Order: sequence, then C-alpha cells, then structure tokens
Amino acid sequence: MADLLAVSPTRSSASLLSGWGEQSARTLSESLREPPTLMAQRLEALKRIKITPWPSGIDETWRRTDPRLFSKEKFALASDGLSVAFDPPAEYPFQCGSFGSQKAPWDESVMQAIVEVPEDTDSPGIGLLQVAFWQNGAYFLTDDHRQHSHIVQIKVNSDLPLGGAHLPLVVIRIGKRSRMKILLELNARSRGVSLFASQTRIVLDEGARLDLMLMSDCDSEVRFYDHLNARLGRESELRLTWGDFTRGTTVSRREALLTGPGAEATMRGGHIGGETSHLDLRTLQLHTAEVTTSNLLYKAALFGQAKSVYQGLINVAPTAQMANAYQLNRNLLMSEGARADSIPKLEILVDEVRCTHGATAGKVDPEALFYLMSRGLGEAEATHLLLDGFISEIVSGEVPTDFGVYFRGRMQERLKKAMEARL
Repeated sequence: MADLLAVSPTRSSASLLSGWGEQSARTLSESLREPPTLMAQRLEALKRIKITPWPSGIDETWRRTDPRLFSKEKFALASDGLSVAFDPPAEYPFQCGSFGSQKAPWDESVMQAIVEVPEDTDSPGIGLLQVAFWQNGAYFLTDDHRQHSHIVQIKVNSDLPLGGAHLPLVVIRIGKRSRMKILLELNARSRGVSLFASQTRIVLDEGARLDLMLMSDCDSEVRFYDHLNARLGRESELRLTWGDFTRGTTVSRREALLTGPGAEATMRGGHIGGETSHLDLRTLQLHTAEVTTSNLLYKAALFGQAKSVYQGLINVAPTAQMANAYQLNRNLLMSEGARADSIPKLEILVDEVRCTHGATAGKVDPEALFYLMSRGLGEAEATHLLLDGFISEIVSGEVPTDFGVYFRGRMQERLKKAMEARL
C-alpha cells in the first residue's frame, strides 16, 4: 500500500484534559472550531450521560466482559497523540479530511453526517460519552453517481499516555449509485493502561456500494472499544471485511441496519488471539425493509490464554418480508488455555423469511495434520498451512483482490508471531 499523507492532530497546551465535564466538552469543541450546532449536541449528550447508567455485569451483553475495565473514571481525555492520515488519489471525486486539521471543514454535508447519531441499544452510556467527547477523526463523503476503482486509505493513529483516552470519530457517506473502496486502519500504542474508543458511522444512499476493509491493531495495555454502525438505503450494498489484531481487552461492535428494500450486507471478519487477549465481538444484522439480505462470517484462531466471545443477533422486523440472513462463527483453539464462547440469536417477527446461523469451536483436524505431515511437512509447517486455509476463507468470493492480498499478508504476519510464541 502507498504511503499515507499525514494530517495535523488536535492540539492542546495540556496532555490530559480535566475530567469528563462540560469544560472538557467545550474545550474539545473550541479546539475543533465547531459551529454552535455541534457544541450543543455535545452538551445535550453530556446531560443525558448523567441519567444513563453505565454498562454493568448484569447486562446480558456484558456478562462475559467486565465493563469496569472501560469505566471513564479510570481515564482522562488525552489532548495530544491522536492523528489521521489519508492516501487519496491526486484527483478524486469525493470530500475527505480530518476533523483535527487546521482548517475546519464545517460545511452542511459534514455537519449532517455528524449530527445523525444512530440509536445505541447495547451500551448507551458509552455511546453518549463518544458523542459528547469525540476528538479528531475523519470524514469521507461522496456526491451521487460517482465511481472510483482505487482504494482510499484512512489511518487513525493513537499514541496514548498512561491513563489517557482517545475517542476518534469516522463518518462515511456514499451518495446515490456511487461506488467506493476504502481501507480504514485503527492503531493504538500506549505507555500504560489506556482507553481507545472509536466510532465509525456509515450511510449508504440508494444504490450505493462500499467495499470497506477495517484493520485494528492495539497494544496489550490498550482497552479498545470499537463501534461500527452502517445504515443501508434502497438497493445499496456493503461489503465489509475486517481483521482484528488487538492484544488486550477489546469490545468490538459491527452493525448493519438494512433500512431500504433490496439492501445487501456481507460482513466477514477474522481474529488472531494470543497470550491473554480478550475479544468480545457483538454483531447486529437488523432487517427492517423487504427483500433484504445479510451474510456474516467470523473466524478466530486462539493461542495461549486468549478468549473470544461472539454475540451475534439477527433481527427481522415485521416490515421485512422475504428477508434472507445468514450468520456463521468458527473458532480454532490452538492451546488448552484458549476459550471461545458463541452466542448466536435470532429474533424473527415475520413469517416469510430465511434465517440460519451456526457456530463451532475445536482444534486443528488431526487427520488433516497427519496427512500433511505424511507428505513431508513438519508439524509446525503443516499447522501453519492449515491455519492459513482456515483464515483465507474470509477473503474468498466477492472480496476485492487487492483487499484479499493485503488481508492475507497481515494475517500471515500475525500467525507467524503466534506460532513462534507457541513453540
């Protein structure tokens, strides 16, 4: 991939802002030169935070991950160290930029993309915190009837101090009948226990198509909360592929809201867990319009004491006749200490639908391993080959070739490190 063009990060005289109160929200708004509408949105979210409970261990989705690890009381906003970089072509038919750039991009389309906040039914307290205190990030907007074959890269980099928190925002809107390919990377490095809470909001207008690859890479001491929400209009198509390389405690949410007739979402993701990593993935395939389709595949290979929690919900509303939804989670346990929990759910409120789901967890097939070793491969080499085949299914089929090559390269690198640590 080409080198990215750096964009100036948000600046402040202090490395940490004081608390999660109104003064910090105003300081953020002023540093970004926001118009009054956006500052008012922050302050309104701040009011609602006070009457909205923080997630607790009795909440169904938080029973397997300790929400206290993400408590805002443990962290303070870090005003430095969050930057955004782009690699758009020299001539491009879209509008993109960083919220933290020196020239504020507050035209009507950008403001509308920020003001439209999806409802958060999973963890509303965290969602409101992100609305009130988001800092820097990126926007990518296209007009109608635009097509671009090149990949646009967006990289959000976080360098966190001990006890620091970064809350970046990425908004993407693809206009009617437009076609785009985007590579989004979220990276966080830390000098101690810290919080990286990102939100990505996507809107696809009628007939739009987006190929999106999302790669996440965070240090072991980074507590990563990642929320991606995509709203699909009539006959639009989302093809999302993601790779998770986080090494600490992560809560990752992937949501596709199929609100227009004929909308289609394909979501495929993979995770390589090692040492004591903990990934809690929550997916939502919400069908509210007729003749909509969603397909989800998530695979995890777990080493050491790694843990994966998968909670997947297919929800079909009464208005979504002829919906078609599929969900599959497969896990490979590469050590005795690794663990995978899968909790697939269906909520079907209409008769004329086709919805299926499945989940498996197990070790490498001993017969396949024996076969490869009988052909002259060593055990480590044979195991690596089987793992590569396991992960490669994620990028088979309709994933763009250039995305597939990049994904496999990153996964191969992480698999190699995990295998070396296993020996």
